[in-house]
Amino acid sequence: MGRCDTFRSSERSCQHLWITLILMDQSAITGRQLAAARTLVEMSQAEVAKAANVSVPTLKRMEGASGSVPGMTNNVAAVVRALEAAGVTFIDGDYSGSGGPGVRLRDPA
Repeated sequence: MGRCDTFRSSERSCQHLWITLILMDQSAITGRQLAAARTLVEMSQAEVAKAANVSVPTLKRMEGASGSVPGMTNNVAAVVRALEAAGVTFIDGDYSGSGGPGVRLRDPA
């Protein structure tokens, strides 16, 4: 799978990702969500970084953010895509439960 560097990428998975990021604003994703998602799927930072094609220090900076994830949109999108491919669903603060943003595992199909 290639990288989703632009909104005009023709890959179907990239189009889905960009739509997801538009609907769930990148600034709504927190560093704690990324770290929790990675832990939930039992992946190391090196494994996620490799799957997302970003450096480990970049991922560490993203996870270390106390609020919104810093970084280039395409890098954040790549990390989100890698974690979603591993089985994570990102939950924003507007879902019908209580609490704020979070993560959960998808039901195995």
